[in-house]
Parts: sequence; structure tokens; C-alpha cells
Amino acid sequence: MNRRELTAFINGMTAPVLRRVRGMIGRCILDMVDDSGGRQMVQVHLYGGMETLTGVERFQAYGHNAVPPAGAEGIFAKLSGSPDHVVVLVMESRDARPKGWQPGESGLYDNLGQLVHLTRAGIVIDGAGLPVTVQNTPSVTIDGDLHVTGTIDHG
Repeated sequence: MNRRELTAFINGMTAPVLRRVRGMIGRCILDMVDDSGGRQMVQVHLYGGMETLTGVERFQAYGHNAVPPAGAEGIFAKLSGSPDHVVVLVMESRDARPKGWQPGESGLYDNLGQLVHLTRAGIVIDGAGLPVTVQNTPSVTIDGDLHVTGTIDHG
């Protein structure tokens, strides 16, 4: 067997395995979310629109919870290569994601424009025109000066 024949033979033998491996991780688009249970479940369709997956677990980082909007993009994995055990690992919405941040900055945001931004200069909270409420605490301590540009209601 010459080199070309050997290469063709090896490619023929490994092609099914490569197809399966390539299909284990990919991109998806969110259709809907069920946030009522212990783990968030989603319905997604795979890029290309050829396959819709329902009842898929969506993992989130501990201490952070989000319900992404329909159309958000994600990365899915078929655990052990099984089409019956699919999970979504991450999701993001290109339209909602703040842009132009500096290296090391972090934050929380939503698709309404509400934002808690840990900047290089300090923390910025943008309520996007909506109220900000601190609740269920016996006291609030401010260690520093308080500057208020609006009225203070002693309720």
C-alpha cells in the first residue's frame, strides 16, 4: 500500500469518529427558557436550524442567575457524545452585552440597560431609568461622604 492509499484508508476509518467528535460541542440559539425548577431548562436550535433540542439543562455559575432572552447564543455539549444528554454551558446576547470595557472590568447587566459595572475608576450602577431598591436589611452603612443631587424623602 502506498502513502496515498494508506492516507485514504486512515481517513476512511477515522471519518465516523471525527464526525461524532465534531458534533459533541457546538453553537446554538435560544428559543425559550423554563426557570421554574431546580435547574433551568431551555429549548435551543442548533446553528443551521437543522435540529431543535428541548428539555436541555442550562448550567450557570454559582451565585449568579439569569434568564437570557430568546435569540441569545450559546455553546452546547453532548456529554459522552450522547444526543440524549445535552447541556448548554454558556449563553450571551450580542445586543444586550455592554461593549468597550477595559481589561479586568466586570459587571452585571440585562437587556433593559440596567447595569452594575465594576470599572477601573469605581463601581457604577445604572438603573436605566428604573428604581433601585435596597430591601430586607436592618441598616445601611455608608463609609464615606454621601452626595445627593435629588430630593431625600424621609418616608
